[in-house]
Amino acid sequence: MKFLVFPTLSTILHAWNLPAPLQDVLKMVPGVRSPIPQFMLDMDDPWLITNKDWLDKYPDVEITLCSKDSALWREGAQDRTPPEDLYRKIRIDNNKAGINRPGWKNAKDRLNEIKACPAALDGVRHLYIDIYVHSGDSLDNLLWYESETPSPSIAKLFAEVLASMNNLERLDFGVSAAATPVFEKAFADVDLTLPSVKYLVPGKFSHYLVSMCPNLEAVESGGYFHHWSWNTYDAKLNRTEDAWDALIEATKGVSLKEFTLSCGDWSPEKLNLLFESSPKITTLELQGYLKSNIDRHSYYASGNVTEYSEELQPYLTILSRFSQLEDLRLPSSSSLGLGFDGGAWCGNAYDGEGGRAYGRSVTQQDAELTEAAGRIVHKALPTLKRLDIGHHSANMTLGEDGKVELVWRWTGRMEEYTYEAYPA
Repeated sequence: MKFLVFPTLSTILHAWNLPAPLQDVLKMVPGVRSPIPQFMLDMDDPWLITNKDWLDKYPDVEITLCSKDSALWREGAQDRTPPEDLYRKIRIDNNKAGINRPGWKNAKDRLNEIKACPAALDGVRHLYIDIYVHSGDSLDNLLWYESETPSPSIAKLFAEVLASMNNLERLDFGVSAAATPVFEKAFADVDLTLPSVKYLVPGKFSHYLVSMCPNLEAVESGGYFHHWSWNTYDAKLNRTEDAWDALIEATKGVSLKEFTLSCGDWSPEKLNLLFESSPKITTLELQGYLKSNIDRHSYYASGNVTEYSEELQPYLTILSRFSQLEDLRLPSSSSLGLGFDGGAWCGNAYDGEGGRAYGRSVTQQDAELTEAAGRIVHKALPTLKRLDIGHHSANMTLGEDGKVELVWRWTGRMEEYTYEAYPA
């Protein structure tokens, strides 16, 4: 007897090269999904990618990959033994390029898969969560319209799974400001504690997570590149507190070593709030703009930064009170409030011979102001072991007179440095 072998729907979709969103819709048809749990495929692990076709045919592959007592983990097969850190980073993310799924349903499905996988619960060190909710009026949102907030059962499932990740070290918790109160209540109801978490990247108004991580060492947040929720505003939330101040205040009583915060405008008052909350941090990164009384366009009108050094003094006075501060990373020269705007933002301004000459001028201005600011900062904070200003890092060397000198990439070679940035 002869049997006809038909191509799978997944093979057809791949051959037709259909748009990813349409492929995702068609793949919802029962019976066409890979037997490998989706959360594993979402990890984009090189070993899984290389061996996917082979694993698709492996007997009881889900049970096998989820149990380190299985023959595959213990003995391997054809040199295909999984890496020990296979589950180091797990993503619950429907906001990644190439993925187009309903936010809450994707989260629920991935959580249930992870919950059923002991090897993943034990092996995960970094959990990355980014949930985009389809609640607007775009085509995708009309197809998969969902509530801005999750059901209490989903928030409870999150709490259950998080509590089972006993070796979790880093948590990126990216949910919207509208959704996070549901998680706050669910986590509080079960008194969720994450004792292994040392590094936290919370979304907007998710500062309550800080107190749930008693051994927390580092917090990083506040900007769009940490999570898009920080760049959103919803009047319906009716929240009057400042989300950045709330995060700072949440660190009070926590023995933080590192703190990175991006906010539109830093002020001496906000920096002082941080000192009162976390006075023992050793690494501090300020992202954003340092407010001052100087017009951003006035620096090279006078060509002198010395007269503006007093603008940094309120910040330096507070920074000097951080008795254990060793590593300081400040915004770029154009964000230090010293009267330099960073040059033209339009790329056309740097085109052609004249544009490249202008680019070299801006590059030199940035370098000179960075170097001048570095001297001012190091004089006020002589015990620093590292100083970054924007993307420039100072090399601290001991001079012949026994004093620390700051050496930059352009030190002693300014013209060459500017031509490297904008060749003739």
